[in-house]
Order: sequence, then structure tokens, then C-alpha cells
Amino acid sequence: MRWLIIIVVVAVAAFFGYRYYETEQAQQLAQQAEQAAKEAADKAEQAAKEAADKAEQAAKEAAEKVEAAADSVTATAEEATDQATDTAQQAAQSASDLTVNGIDLGQEIGTAVSDATSALEGITDKASAEAALPSLDAVKTKLDELGTAVSTLPQAAQEGLASLLADGLPALRTQVTRVEGMEDVGPVVKPTLDAIMIKLDAWAKPPA
Repeated sequence: MRWLIIIVVVAVAAFFGYRYYETEQAQQLAQQAEQAAKEAADKAEQAAKEAADKAEQAAKEAAEKVEAAADSVTATAEEATDQATDTAQQAAQSASDLTVNGIDLGQEIGTAVSDATSALEGITDKASAEAALPSLDAVKTKLDELGTAVSTLPQAAQEGLASLLADGLPALRTQVTRVEGMEDVGPVVKPTLDAIMIKLDAWAKPPA
């Protein structure tokens, strides 16, 4: 009977011991699983953070490159605009600067054209043509004197002179045609007018 009690006691102790061991092992396994899950979560979080940092850095670098490219394009466009403006201003200045050795060729030639036109307007017959001839000779002489100075003008200034004459010559040509077509009048003034118009027509052509 005693042996039976001992056996029962031993069996009960073994049962509870096994249950305790099983519970402790389960707790250890649970702790290990929890630790593994935590480590995995930490790694995932770290990886996500690193990926976000890299993406942010890449976006920042891309934005900086775009901004730098835009600045470069803007600077290039502004520089080109400035150069074009400077060139245009220089060309305009050169074209308008018709002064050589203190002589304003634009004004002098313009006055000569005006004087010739006025002289021709007063011609109605041979007598008035002979009276106008000294004024026309004076215009021819003035243009001959200005010829050397005109030849020294830079191309831009020669173009400016051609433009100036393009505005002033039509009225003079009209009077030349009228006077040369008059009987007994044309021969009186034609040699002088031919010399005047040859020079003016040459200056009125823009340089090639």
C-alpha cells in the first residue's frame, strides 16, 4: 500500500513537473518569437528610413540640378539679349554718327540736296535755268569736297547715309526729270545735274 502511494506521488510530481517544463519552454519560445519579430520590425523600420532618406536626397539633388540648369539657361538668354542690345545700339550709333573731321556729313549732304531741289523748283525757262546754274554748281562743288570724307565712313555709317538719302532724293529726282525735259533748259543744267546725281545715287546705295 505504501508503495502504491509512493508511485502515485511520484506520478503526480512527474506530471506537474512536465507541465511546468512545457509551460516554461513555451514561454521561452514566445519570448524568442517576440524578440525575432521586434528585430525584424526594427530592421524594416531602419530600411524604410534609409530608403526615405535616399529618396529625399535624390529628389533634392534632382531639384538642384534642375534649378542650376534653369539658372544657366536664364543667364545665357540674358547674356544673348544683352549682346544683341549692345550690337544694335552700336550699329545705331555708328549709323547715326556721320561726322568726319568735325564735319556732319548727314547735315551737309542733306543741305546740298535741299539747295539743289530749291534751285530746280525756280526754273521755268532758259533764263531762270541760267540764273539757277551758280547755285547748282555750288552744290556740285560741295559734294565733290565731301566725297573723300564719305569714303572714310564705316559700313554702318554708309548705310545710315544711304537711308538718309533714300528719304531726300525722290523730290530732287522729280525736279531733275522736269527740268531736263524742258526745251532749251535741259542743255543748260544737264552737265551739272548729271554730276550731282551720279554722286548722290552712288551714296544712296547701301554698301555691299
